[in-house]
Amino acid sequence: MTGRECLNPQGSETEGHNHNIATQKLIKRPIVKPLTDLRDRTKQFHIDVIKLCANLPKNAAGFETARQIIRSAGSVGANYRASKRAKSDADYIYKIGVVIEEADETHYWLEVIKGANLVQDSAALNELLSEANQLTAIFVASSKTARKNRAENSRDDEKLRKNKISQPFRGDEPRSQKNIPPSKGDGSISSSPEHDMQTT
Repeated sequence: MTGRECLNPQGSETEGHNHNIATQKLIKRPIVKPLTDLRDRTKQFHIDVIKLCANLPKNAAGFETARQIIRSAGSVGANYRASKRAKSDADYIYKIGVVIEEADETHYWLEVIKGANLVQDSAALNELLSEANQLTAIFVASSKTARKNRAENSRDDEKLRKNKISQPFRGDEPRSQKNIPPSKGDGSISSSPEHDMQTT
């Protein structure tokens, strides 16, 4: 019997138990997911476009294309961040509209790069084309939802306003609800017993 076996007669069983615990911990460990926060996703989109432009030819076409696409890709992330601080529904809808335009323009320049064979890395280019498509679709859906919610809120506000108008004013309430003593036939107001006691 070895010294290790003397110190731990049930070593193999204990090691197996510890291994199971370690395996359970590994299973419970959260899996790294793709970027789901659009602020991070649009920023990464801008970074990837910049990296792609580093491979463009060093001539007039390459410089002008890089200038245009880097500007539009950066505007996607910057304007999306600004939309998260919108002051109203109308302000949000306007800023998301700018994001949609810039994302679509970025997709256009990516198509130009592909059509003119300005870069050799077709895999990276195709990934950016797909990402530009997905971002555009996401922001278009967000804009539609915002417009729909705004219209519904406007209808609810209009109904509430009409309900308030249709409710009677206090001056229209029956005299008995306002504790006003009934008037006599001669036009004077008849006094109540409490009023007579106060005047005597």
